[in-house]
Amino acid sequence: RRRVKPKKPPKQMPWVIPEMCEGCADCVNRCPQQGLVMVETNVSGVYVPWLLAPEYCIGCGKCTEGCVMGAIVMTAYVDMALERFRNQRPVIAVG
Repeated sequence: RRRVKPKKPPKQMPWVIPEMCEGCADCVNRCPQQGLVMVETNVSGVYVPWLLAPEYCIGCGKCTEGCVMGAIVMTAYVDMALERFRNQRPVIAVG
């Protein structure tokens, strides 16, 4: 599959909730743009999906369809989601 950058930003983007993820990667496998990848969190050895190339997201929601845990939801706060994916790494609250 070849990913194509959309001409305009999507109306919605995925929002990952790391604490709810079981690390199955079903969401990663469903993404038609190959935008989601599994990355290590602040907890060593714990990986969750993260959008490393958010500019390729088309907002289709296929990633959410693949998540039985509800760890990915779609948000209309596209600017906030873009900022988060570009400038942060996934963190799991510990303690």
